[in-house]
Amino acid sequence: MVLGKSAEQKFQDLPLSNNTVKRGIDDIAADIEEKVVAKIKASPIWAIQLDESTDVASLSQLLVYGRYVHDTFIEEEFLFFQPLLRTTTTKDVLKVVENFLEKAKLGWEKLISVCTDGALAMLGCRSGFVKQIKQKNPDIEALLHSP
Repeated sequence: MVLGKSAEQKFQDLPLSNNTVKRGIDDIAADIEEKVVAKIKASPIWAIQLDESTDVASLSQLLVYGRYVHDTFIEEEFLFFQPLLRTTTTKDVLKVVENFLEKAKLGWEKLISVCTDGALAMLGCRSGFVKQIKQKNPDIEALLHSP
C-alpha cells in the first residue's frame, strides 16, 4: 500500500453513489473526446470508419472511428457511438454523423475518406450515406470493408 492503511480506510469510507461514478466516467469520456477532436482539428486530413451493429437488446448502434495525422504518425481513435433508435436508413446515419461533426466543430473539407461495411444504407448508389457525403465534399474516397 503506497499511502498506508489509514489512507486506504479513508478511501473505502467515501460514499460513492451510482450518479457520482457515472458523472466521473462521463467527465473522463468528455475529456478524451475533446483531446481527440483537437488532434483531428490540427491534422491536415482525416478519415472516418462507420459500422452499424445490433446489440443484445436488438438496438442498432452506430460506431464511428476517426483516423488522423498527429506528430507525423497516423493515429486511430474511437470517436463515438450513437443508438439508431428508429431505423437504420441513410438519413438516420447521416444525421448522427452531421450532429457529431457540428457539435465538435469539425467540417467536411478535411475529411478525405469514409470506410463502411458495404451495407445498402451506406453505399446505395442513389441515396446511400457515401452518395450524401460526396455532395458535401466530392473529393471524399469511399472504401468498402468486408469482414
